[in-house]
Amino acid sequence: MAPLVAAFEKEYPELKGKIYYETLPPGILIRQVRQGNTITVGNMTWKIQPDVYAAGLKKVNYLIHQGLVQGPAVPS
Repeated sequence: MAPLVAAFEKEYPELKGKIYYETLPPGILIRQVRQGNTITVGNMTWKIQPDVYAAGLKKVNYLIHQGLVQGPAVPS
């Protein structure tokens, strides 16, 4: 992800340092989405609103079907 974000920030310098991403196993990410997009690490909890959810097509379609994310799914 780091090279992708760096390339994006080069193209859009006004967003440099403002991009947050996580790399988690799909099961943990699904649990996070179900919990209202909250993240807890130690005694710190914060809420995020993702613009992109990247996982396998089956997982993404499952979340769309459950109403947890908006589609359409874009296969890579």
